[in-house]
Amino acid sequence: MASKRIITITSGKGGVGKTTLAINLGLALSRYGKTVLVDRDLETGSVRSFLDVEFPRDLYHCIVRGVPLGDCVTQLPARWDPDGRYRNFGMVAAPKHFIDDFQEVMTGASDRLIEGIHGLDAEVVILDMRAGLSQDNVDSMPYSNSGILVFTPRLPAAAGAAANLIKAQIYRKLALAIRPPSPLVEGLETRVIDEIIELVHRADDVYDEEVPNLDAVIRVLDQRLPDHPVVWTMRRLLGTFYVHYVLNHFDGVQDSYERAVRPFVEHLAEIVSARLDLRNLGWVELNPTIHDANCRRIPALLYEQVAEGSSAERHRRALEEIERMVEGVEPKEASGGATRAGVNRYLTDQLEHLQRMHRSVGSTQFPTQFEYLAAACRYRMRTLRPYSFGDTRLLTQREVHEMMLDYYKGY
Repeated sequence: MASKRIITITSGKGGVGKTTLAINLGLALSRYGKTVLVDRDLETGSVRSFLDVEFPRDLYHCIVRGVPLGDCVTQLPARWDPDGRYRNFGMVAAPKHFIDDFQEVMTGASDRLIEGIHGLDAEVVILDMRAGLSQDNVDSMPYSNSGILVFTPRLPAAAGAAANLIKAQIYRKLALAIRPPSPLVEGLETRVIDEIIELVHRADDVYDEEVPNLDAVIRVLDQRLPDHPVVWTMRRLLGTFYVHYVLNHFDGVQDSYERAVRPFVEHLAEIVSARLDLRNLGWVELNPTIHDANCRRIPALLYEQVAEGSSAERHRRALEEIERMVEGVEPKEASGGATRAGVNRYLTDQLEHLQRMHRSVGSTQFPTQFEYLAAACRYRMRTLRPYSFGDTRLLTQREVHEMMLDYYKGY
């Protein structure tokens, strides 16, 4: 992997296992290269709460005191990793005690934090975001993909909340494309720009049934502004937008499909678009050992040490086998084209992928499930364009406009 990959982990609702995934996925990814987990949940400080670790420095020292972010990284304690198997893993905790006005400090110093993230000595940076639709969450998510979404069949409302998070992400960043000084609307009359903005607002209004989503917006604009860059870019933005998700507390193919995947896909198609490309990274089953590890504030991957007699070589061979499993399961082509066949085809794609994955991963234990997720991430980093999974940098508004122009030129 040539450049750093920054991956947000988000959820529409709390209680779905987002931080558990972030910590253990980060550990599994660190077997491939340097990985740093940054806790962006300022209100609860999730990583600090989940781990029995002393953090000498955290985000407070970076943002308020000007300490380089790389100097705020904490390694695993030796008692957890005596053999140094996870020596490439590091963490940056949120501030120790959240202060009500600290969010203003964060907003004012966002450039410093972004610069620090870009400067981290790591191949992968995982941003563990707070749950919900906060502006910080949405602004930190990649422009052209979802990062990693987490939801669970055990909390049915989480699927709808995850779809709402994607809606907020796409609509907020679409606003940059249709409002001046965006280069895409240069030369358009103010009246026409206002009409485009009004159409998008109507699609965002759940009570406006005539313009239910962005697919409807494109149909209207195709008639009003045929062959215009703003229409092409909007279509391309949706058609190349990747949604990556993980099912936590997986409870079998059919149950997880009916209670989590199906409502997520249907809600996403209804309120946003049926043009998006959906990719299931994998799942983690509900396991009492993971719960016990969380209660003891130890990462689940470290809680049960490698079985007696296993070795680094044996573990390497196991990882190679997991990588072969991933390559046999991952779709070779984008599924976003399922729009042409309708939402039913969209759902069929997700169910078939879930079934293929279950045939390969279904009988494994949770350590292998986390390692499978890491291998799936690596596979996507290798095979997808950099802006299709995570991002290589957190984008400024100027960089977003440049990306939109690239979309237009490449269409």
